[in-house]
Amino acid sequence: MSCITNNIIAITFITKEHFMKIDSDKALFYSNRGSEYASNGEYDKAIKALSSAIKHEPKDSNLYVVRGHIFSDKGEIEKAIMDYNQAIMLEPDNNEAFYLRGKEYIKKGEADIEESGLK
Repeated sequence: MSCITNNIIAITFITKEHFMKIDSDKALFYSNRGSEYASNGEYDKAIKALSSAIKHEPKDSNLYVVRGHIFSDKGEIEKAIMDYNQAIMLEPDNNEAFYLRGKEYIKKGEADIEESGLK
């Protein structure tokens, strides 16, 4: 390989790493903003901010848990369950997601373990 090719490969690697860091920083920014909105009872803004965070870090199960909790606080049980399910798919050992999903099924009156899918 020529010196130019080596430099292009190095620049490409740095650029990819840089963009990954930018996405991670943006996800953290939107997640923090969403938590702040939620603590003020501004659930629609919180959900929008968490959705932006998820766009930047779609494999972060904790972002789905946080957004699911906000959906729950807003009374949107089905959307909360969908987010908890996504968190569990991404991280099968996410006990918090299992626990919170179970609480949502109880709210729906589906406390039966087989019916709720908690088995």
